[in-house]
Amino acid sequence: MSGALASDANRGKVALITGGGTGIGRAPATAFAETGARVVICGRRQDPLSDALAQLEQDGAECLALPCDVREPDRVRALVDAARGAPAGHRRSVGAPARWPLGP
Repeated sequence: MSGALASDANRGKVALITGGGTGIGRAPATAFAETGARVVICGRRQDPLSDALAQLEQDGAECLALPCDVREPDRVRALVDAARGAPAGHRRSVGAPARWPLGP
């Protein structure tokens, strides 16, 4: 995908994309990643998240993918906590406590 923004336009930023495993959510996840953002994708189904994570990482993106049903407030809070939390070494796992700091 080629866009109007420079490849580093979103460097140092984090994009949290709901429905990021498929269709209309996957496209902005890719676009944000291509402009340097770290990307957190979530969705209800783990298989599409795994596929999207693999593609984003293959393209050189730093990505975190977690299953989450955004209709459940407790799950959303856990998603945000996971995205903000703990060591970066776990960030590649889908559905695990994969976390890294969001920054300022």
